[in-house]
Amino acid sequence: MKKCMLAFRTIIVGLLCAVTLLGLSACAGDDPAGTALDRMLWEMRGFPTQEEILNHLQEKYDEEFVLLDLSSGNRFFQGVAYPKNNPDLVFSLEMKDEDGNSMPVQYMRDDYQARLAEQYILQHIRPLVEREFAASKVDSLRVEIGLFDRGGDFSLPKSFEWTPADGLEALAQRDDTSVQLMIRVSLEAGADLGYQEMTNFVDMLVSSAEIPFSGSVSITQADLETQKLAEWTMTDGELDDIKVEILD
Repeated sequence: MKKCMLAFRTIIVGLLCAVTLLGLSACAGDDPAGTALDRMLWEMRGFPTQEEILNHLQEKYDEEFVLLDLSSGNRFFQGVAYPKNNPDLVFSLEMKDEDGNSMPVQYMRDDYQARLAEQYILQHIRPLVEREFAASKVDSLRVEIGLFDRGGDFSLPKSFEWTPADGLEALAQRDDTSVQLMIRVSLEAGADLGYQEMTNFVDMLVSSAEIPFSGSVSITQADLETQKLAEWTMTDGELDDIKVEILD
């Protein structure tokens, strides 16, 4: 009995050592998408290989990409990647059906172009925001765009094609995609921002940058604990309503 137990322990220790070595050997390489064991388990579950995903992205967007992460579960199949020539533009991948099963790589959904739209809007609004708050100094400025499949079970749209050359109007006119825009401004010093000032700022920002969809802007200040939040609604391409809230 003791010999059996000893043999069993030896087998378990050997397996653990093998798993550890697999992980260490992969970490020592240039594979950001996970260890060799991660990839083996990933492919054993029937998901597309790393090479298939990268080839699909290259064919779709005509540029090379790098996979940062791959993860799978009972109800999701997700990845994170970025284009080789733009490491700051990190985007998400999604590949599942309504039952959470993996699908062929050609049906993969991603929000790469949403991240492109964020950069596009950021370039247009940065000079406007920095001019508006020149005295308070802008510490950080972020733009976040969420894309959602209208009426679907997916967090990303099934088919989405957009380039900066298309302009924001083309992004807003898609019937199959819901667009949510969030602008976050952080100031180094306090600014005198009441309800009217926030309303005027949103009116200026939306009209000057020609933003065609509804959204919100959040402003925080380093020397104050309050947060200013404004939400605007667009109707038929026109600014319809602005709601301002000041949170203590």
